Amino acid sequence: MNSIQSQLFFLNRAPLKSEWGENIILIYDSFLDSTPYRQFIQKFPIRYKVTGGEQLKSIDALPGHLRKLSQLSSPLQSRDLTFVVLGGGSVGDFGAFVASIFKRGVRLVMIPSTWLAAIDSSHGGKTALNINGTKNQIGSFYPASEVYLFRDLLLDQPPRRVQEAFGEVVKMGLIAGGPLWKKISCLKNFDSKKLWLMLPQLIAEKYKIVKKDPFEKKGIRHVLNLGHSMGHVFEAALGQAHGIAVLNGLILSLWLSHRHGLLSTKDYQQILRSEAGLLFPANSEISKMLKKCQDIRYWLAQDKKMSTQGELRFVFLKKPGRPVVQKIKLEILLNDLGFFIQEFGKGQK
Repeated sequence: MNSIQSQLFFLNRAPLKSEWGENIILIYDSFLDSTPYRQFIQKFPIRYKVTGGEQLKSIDALPGHLRKLSQLSSPLQSRDLTFVVLGGGSVGDFGAFVASIFKRGVRLVMIPSTWLAAIDSSHGGKTALNINGTKNQIGSFYPASEVYLFRDLLLDQPPRRVQEAFGEVVKMGLIAGGPLWKKISCLKNFDSKKLWLMLPQLIAEKYKIVKKDPFEKKGIRHVLNLGHSMGHVFEAALGQAHGIAVLNGLILSLWLSHRHGLLSTKDYQQILRSEAGLLFPANSEISKMLKKCQDIRYWLAQDKKMSTQGELRFVFLKKPGRPVVQKIKLEILLNDLGFFIQEFGKGQK
């Protein structure tokens, strides 16, 4: 298996020709055909075009993809086969999972095309498919041998992609604390150029945690799920983009941490009053979102961190730099959410 730490390459633009050998299959998002990067894509003789999104990760579609990829790979030397995966988070999850099982594992190179993928999903080796409409229930640990981060590709993303990355950026800052949180908390605005400059530090902080618990056996790596339990509810129930859903889930995690006495009033208010915190949606907006969610109990019960005793391993925050995983009964969490709706449902800040 590859090292849990992928080799990282930060480049201003894509190379003029492929650097990954002869036996390559490019798996890429069809969206990129309409961008200047189509010239880079066309340099790969064997290409497999997919459409990004959660439907790509459906386990039901996997056999068809494998048959087509097997046909494409037939002229190539299987022992030297490389999958180069170019796309956002869903394409990366899909491509990495296929690489992990194809011919019992082939070399994997990742080229994230979205900020979320560049910050988070391309690193740490988690692959994932969905089953029965529930996210990331099937997967493996299969880190890429290399991850290439192209400045031009990422800076070409529309502004909404930068906004979608904000939740993961704040999440990593709160988990890491220290200089990273200080830098993020002082952001008066959030744009792609600042994000590119912060990218190496954001990735490095993730690897610090992943290396301590590469296969998520010790519980250390669970802290990376800060904001994700409720984020996945918003994503599944309301169809929110992952990064937006994580930010909304993060706001609830901070509130729950304060409500349960883990995060002091002083620290809670400092986070909310920081430059980053001022960019958060108001609690009244989160309350409206919760009201729109159908069957929150069902979506929380699908969480992989849910135990048979009806307890969820939830990531709280004691202060920036001190996340903590604690069990909370599902009924208590649902009661807390009901109180949140009641308290902020009338438009209060």
